[in-house]
Amino acid sequence: MLTSSEYPGNVTIATITFPYQIEGSKEPLESFNDSQRGYLLIDVTPNSIEGSYIAVDDPQAGQPVRTKRPKPYDTFKATG
Repeated sequence: MLTSSEYPGNVTIATITFPYQIEGSKEPLESFNDSQRGYLLIDVTPNSIEGSYIAVDDPQAGQPVRTKRPKPYDTFKATG
């Protein structure tokens, strides 16, 4: 189910119930995170492609810098 509300400036805020099937896609969207910044790590081998999305909190002044790699928010693996 997808519902949305219009806000000033033509910004649309949507609420999605997961898993969400995207029209024209074979696989559903199973998770989503738009409240944290993050980055995607991709590992490619001759037999597979693996990805990990790492979500990170915004840094705060005075907080120690992380020295360990955070746990992935989501992962995928494609083989062929």
